[in-house]
Amino acid sequence: MNTMIDVNKVSFSYGRKKSKVLDGFSMQLAEGSVYGLLGKNGTGKSTLLYLMAGLLRSQKGNVLYKGVDVKKRYPDTLQDMFLVPEEFALPNVSLKQYVKLNAPFYPKFSKEDMVKYLKKHNCYISTSLDGPKEIHDVNRPLQDKTLDHHEIFERNLGMIRSIWQDKECASALMTTSKYSLGNFKSIIDEYVRLGFNNIFLRSLNPYGFAKEHKDKIAYPIEDFIENFKEGLDYIIQLNKNGIFFKEGYSALLLKRMLTPFATGFVDLQSPSGVGIAGAIYDYDGSVYVADEGRMMARFKNYAFRLGNVNENTHQEMFNGEKMHMILNDACTECLPGCADCVFQPYCGADPVRNLSEQGDMIGHRPTNEMCKKNKAIFYYLFELLKKNDPEINRIFWSWIR
Repeated sequence: MNTMIDVNKVSFSYGRKKSKVLDGFSMQLAEGSVYGLLGKNGTGKSTLLYLMAGLLRSQKGNVLYKGVDVKKRYPDTLQDMFLVPEEFALPNVSLKQYVKLNAPFYPKFSKEDMVKYLKKHNCYISTSLDGPKEIHDVNRPLQDKTLDHHEIFERNLGMIRSIWQDKECASALMTTSKYSLGNFKSIIDEYVRLGFNNIFLRSLNPYGFAKEHKDKIAYPIEDFIENFKEGLDYIIQLNKNGIFFKEGYSALLLKRMLTPFATGFVDLQSPSGVGIAGAIYDYDGSVYVADEGRMMARFKNYAFRLGNVNENTHQEMFNGEKMHMILNDACTECLPGCADCVFQPYCGADPVRNLSEQGDMIGHRPTNEMCKKNKAIFYYLFELLKKNDPEINRIFWSWIR
């Protein structure tokens, strides 16, 4: 067998310590083999791995990878190596950005292999689709203007589905900008064309990029409500024509309205589901009650940061003073404007959105955009149910079963 790694009389010590972690250590590892490294704590296992990867430099001796000294850190050598330490810090970037930044250093990196790995571990994929090309590309411009974002999306979607052999493996979320208004039918048609069987017609959230660029992409909530109704009517007609297609938010509300069962949707719970039905663990160990709380922290608002796994216990974070304070302001049964609302049994509290949009966790219902939207949709769904149309009833029940 050919030698893959050759460790030649390596000696190493940290700093000015006289005691050596490794002293004249040698070994050879052959190609095509799998090795395990066993030893007591402090005997130099991690040190040896770092030396083999070229991340530490020995005081004496050397480590050769296929005949090349790893200390020289040649790209042709590094592209074959990857070391996963016990503890590591991840940069504050998305998986997509991380792949884009690091893939060029690993010519053998394969998106297809990454998707196979996600499938193996049952990690489903969520992506973004804002409609046909002319809307999607306006909403999500790329820095490289020569690239076609929508075409890239469609190509990647095809690749993912071909590996999974299951159309349900990838879901898509739509963001409604002012460019989307008046185009809900074409957006829904694009989802149908690409093989999706549902869409979540959602208005802009007051976080992150959307809040920062509100002056460029936002709109009155009343305009969204009218578009939502038109979109829902169109989806109902598609179902009447034999195409099963679901509007996600209506399905959640209908489940609340027509059944005793929970939806698991944190925005439709009382007390709010933030920190109870879910929590977000960030790359640095910080824990937030919801992803929106993490997004607010990017803008130096840490109101919904419960603590850090490296500093706080589970009890301190999830049964602490901050969690109790948030929940005190997150019960529709006692919130002004919610307690006496006819839709209160079906709705929920959202302290995160209230703070971001209105400056406090309780919020002000008469001027609250989420409240306006939910009330309008509840009214419209009850109007449709009041018709007692057998076809509409059949369609609605097919969405929540």
